[in-house]
Amino acid sequence: MVKDRKIRTKFSIALLAVGLVPFLFIGIVALLISSQALSKQAFGQLESLREVKKTQLKRYFAARQREMGALIETVATLKQAAFDKLATAQEIKKAQVETYLIQHLKNITVLSKTTTVIDALKRFRVAFGSDEEGKVGGELYTFLDTLFGESFQQFMAEYGYDDLYLIAKDGTIVYSVGKQADEGENLLTGSLRHTSLSAGFQQGLHKVTFQDFAPYPVPDHQYCAFLVAPISDQIGKDASDFIISGSKHPTPASALSKHDLGEAFGALALKISPAMLNTIVQRREGMGETGETYIVGLHDGIMQLRSDRIVQDGRIGQESVINGREAVLSGQAGQDIQPGNDGALEVRSYAPLNLPGLSWFMISSMSLEEAINPRFDGKVDYFTRYNFQYGYEDLLLIHPEGEVFYTVVHHPDYQTNILTGEYKSSNLGVLVRRVLDTQQFALADVALYAPDNHQPAAFIAQPVVHNGMVEVVVALKLSIDSINEIMLERSGIGATGETYLVGSDLLMRSNTFRDPEHHSVLASFREPGTGKVATDATRSALSGETGARIINGYAGKRVLSSYTPVHVGDTVWALIAEIDEDEAFAATHALKYAMGIVAIVGVGVVLVLALVLSHVMVKPLSYLATIADRLAGGDIACDLDKLRRYVSHDEVGTLARSFEKFILYIQDTAAIATRIAQGNLSHTIRPRSKRDVLGQAFLNMSAYLESMATAATVIATGDFTYHIQPKTDEDVLGNAFTKMTVQLRDNFDRIQQEAAERQQAQKNLAEERNLLWTLIDHLPDWIYVKDTQGHFMIANTTIAQFVGVASPNDLIGKRSRDVFPAEITEKFSADDRAVIESGQGLRNREEQIVNHATGETSWILTTKVPFRDQHGEIVGLVGIDRDITERIQMEQRVREAERMAAIGRITASLSHEIRNPLSAIKMNLQLLKRNYQLVESARVHIDISVEEMIRLEGILSEVLDFAKPLYPTFSECDINGTVESCLQLLRAKFDQKHLEVHRSFDKTIPSVRADTKKLSQAVINLALNAFEASEEGGQLWIASRYHPAVEPPEIEVIVEDEGVGLNQEQLHDLFKPFFTTKAHGTGLGLTNARRIIETHSGRIEVKNRSPRGASFHMYLPVG
Repeated sequence: MVKDRKIRTKFSIALLAVGLVPFLFIGIVALLISSQALSKQAFGQLESLREVKKTQLKRYFAARQREMGALIETVATLKQAAFDKLATAQEIKKAQVETYLIQHLKNITVLSKTTTVIDALKRFRVAFGSDEEGKVGGELYTFLDTLFGESFQQFMAEYGYDDLYLIAKDGTIVYSVGKQADEGENLLTGSLRHTSLSAGFQQGLHKVTFQDFAPYPVPDHQYCAFLVAPISDQIGKDASDFIISGSKHPTPASALSKHDLGEAFGALALKISPAMLNTIVQRREGMGETGETYIVGLHDGIMQLRSDRIVQDGRIGQESVINGREAVLSGQAGQDIQPGNDGALEVRSYAPLNLPGLSWFMISSMSLEEAINPRFDGKVDYFTRYNFQYGYEDLLLIHPEGEVFYTVVHHPDYQTNILTGEYKSSNLGVLVRRVLDTQQFALADVALYAPDNHQPAAFIAQPVVHNGMVEVVVALKLSIDSINEIMLERSGIGATGETYLVGSDLLMRSNTFRDPEHHSVLASFREPGTGKVATDATRSALSGETGARIINGYAGKRVLSSYTPVHVGDTVWALIAEIDEDEAFAATHALKYAMGIVAIVGVGVVLVLALVLSHVMVKPLSYLATIADRLAGGDIACDLDKLRRYVSHDEVGTLARSFEKFILYIQDTAAIATRIAQGNLSHTIRPRSKRDVLGQAFLNMSAYLESMATAATVIATGDFTYHIQPKTDEDVLGNAFTKMTVQLRDNFDRIQQEAAERQQAQKNLAEERNLLWTLIDHLPDWIYVKDTQGHFMIANTTIAQFVGVASPNDLIGKRSRDVFPAEITEKFSADDRAVIESGQGLRNREEQIVNHATGETSWILTTKVPFRDQHGEIVGLVGIDRDITERIQMEQRVREAERMAAIGRITASLSHEIRNPLSAIKMNLQLLKRNYQLVESARVHIDISVEEMIRLEGILSEVLDFAKPLYPTFSECDINGTVESCLQLLRAKFDQKHLEVHRSFDKTIPSVRADTKKLSQAVINLALNAFEASEEGGQLWIASRYHPAVEPPEIEVIVEDEGVGLNQEQLHDLFKPFFTTKAHGTGLGLTNARRIIETHSGRIEVKNRSPRGASFHMYLPVG
């Protein structure tokens, strides 16, 4: 109210009103108009920026869709080109194979009707029916071979046949150009009666027959095919008459009908190896790195290879598991995409071969990845170049069944199934399913992608569709950096301006400029709690609204925000353009500041004038006003003498006397309050009158404080149950005491609870420590910790047992030199120092050590890493050593097996090369002895030579047996009976030295599954070795034992002699090929015995027998 104001104030207000009101009115109106204009300009700039960014984003995604469309066309073109290339290559090879086999049918048809073949069969057939001279190797046979052999050999060499046979009607092979073991055999009654040649012969007596590839026992069960044609005296149709129904290649009619009208008296057979077929189909011009062609045939419902494969494993005769088998067997040529034998997807072209009586099919395949992804200069493939040229992070090619068969960067999603595998729930997996359903272009929103180390990723994908079917899905991983380049372009938006994108999950779709640590795409997906942008602007934009307003930004500051939705595929992103309110309205703030300065100056001038005038007019009251103001401020130390000088008889004097009395009363009251503040409650307070409100209040306060002091004393003794009743709701002290009592009681209860929890935690910690020690102490690896001086601080039982101490505690405080030999200690200590000094770990190093406690050599795999304290300082090292002795020994055995296989191949080749000349020499010596009159001494020398050649042939047979792979045929076998049969066979041998054989057979031995024939050979080799080591009249011990207690149960066969025994070197090399202690041995008997036992999963051990001799122990598992 004006009337309550001081006179000086009233006068000042009047002057200020007259001078300032017009000035302030005009200034405020101008300020409002200017502020509105500047605000509108700031929002307009943000909206323009927002629309520019939106247009750029639309262009960016439209460009990606156009690029995808072009890429889809490229993939489709590359796929079709791959199919065309495969089809072209296959047609050429198909024609060559059909022509090759048809030519063979022509050859045998013509050859079987020549007079040379007819005459040769007649003569050899008659020769075989005569005396021994007509048999193989006889003089008559040799004469006929000289007469016809050269012509047949020329024919074979010209047309590439492996052998030529003349076969009598009774099935006897009366002649063979190859002179193999089958010459002279009977195909109907002999050992070859179940072979493919026998089957071909039986059909070939009536018509020309092609017998499919199958193993043939002579010479070594190699796969071969046979052409067989009947031979008769009468010539049937002309050899040039060829037809095949439905074939563009001529085929001899005799291949499908009767050969001729005469009765066949035998057959001609030509042996064909698969070499030429392999040469044709294995030509790889234009097939790339993974392309190949091969032939399969249908045999008893099983698909088998009819040519060798060179890219993937497969040999002729092996079963061929073909995906999409029904399509191949349909009899129609076709093309498709199927998984290969290794699981990788292949483009495949297939067609049946038009050959009489054969269900053969030709298949050409190539890796789908290589087929549709050409390489430039043999290095960079097309899709890798495309990926980097257009700025994508990855390009993936996906089969409709979900197999990711190509990626540029080869993350863990490569060669997995994106529809059914571990990444099926990823945004790419969901995208691929949608694309397969819609067969349209689609986009997957940003999400964490596990194969890319859980980085945020967005994908676009589109299928390659042919005849309404999806053939390939192409997916591109979008670059977040490309979107950031658009959104982080900040030209013309000031120091705090920025644009960014937010997804429907309120997480970032582009990085922010102002807070990349928490509001980048990666940070928001990794830490969504701090990375979400849940502002009013993002929510409005995601709900479809476009606008601009002032809001609280994601950082908590007031910002101008312009927002709009952006449709990206099937999802919606929020596009936000923002700038700090302070920066946006900086011009408005500057204008307000200038107006404020002008107003302050004007007010100051008017105020000075008002003060000067008011001072002159109200001087009599100044001093009293000053005294009153000091009292109001609590200053009661007034100069009463000076105050009394202003006492007079007017109103001002009366006012001065009242001020004096009031000051004296206040000073007395303040003295009492001071004593109370000092804690002195022992004073007497007497109010001046009943209306002395201040005195009454002091009296009540003193009583109240005494009661509070009593309560504090009780609480100090620990009695938290003492109850204090506050006077009123505004009794701050009383309420504080009450809350303090409750808080103290709660704190006491909490302390007790925390003590109980700490005790339980200590118990849990002790249990966990015990569990850790239990694990360390029972692991099979050495686990230890050393300090920087090399002393053991921790060690487990495994290392303690190895070094031969009673317990791990015996190692604590010791160094390596205390428990290991010097040569090991020096290396261990050097490694320890290197780890501690460099701070770098030593991982997975193989080392050989000798256990000085047992003398055994072991291999260990050592890992040592620095041991650091809580400050990161190295205080020692942690070591883990694993015993890998068994693995190293296994690798040595594998290398030994490979060496043995190489030796076997070489010896087999040498044996074949030596055997044929030996046979010729032996036959010539026998003919020389029979046909020429020789002196007796010459005959003796010839007999000796023949005997040595027979012995040499035996050695070669033994070498060949060693070179051949073992293929045991398992059946139930009686071990005791087998051993006894072997001893009976060798009885005559033992009698030569008058050896006494002691038998001891365990009757509880069960039967086992074994190859009885090969097992007998092993027992005979061991017995013969014992025989040769024994002296005249010596003794042999043969025994069997059953060991059911071992796992698995074993049968032991023991062969012992009392020869000279073996030294350490002989014990080490005894089973090596060609090692022998005898003057005339091959050194293969014991080697073959060990091979046989090992094929039965058994083992052979040898040791010296006391007092002399050797003891061989053969172990076979039961079951």
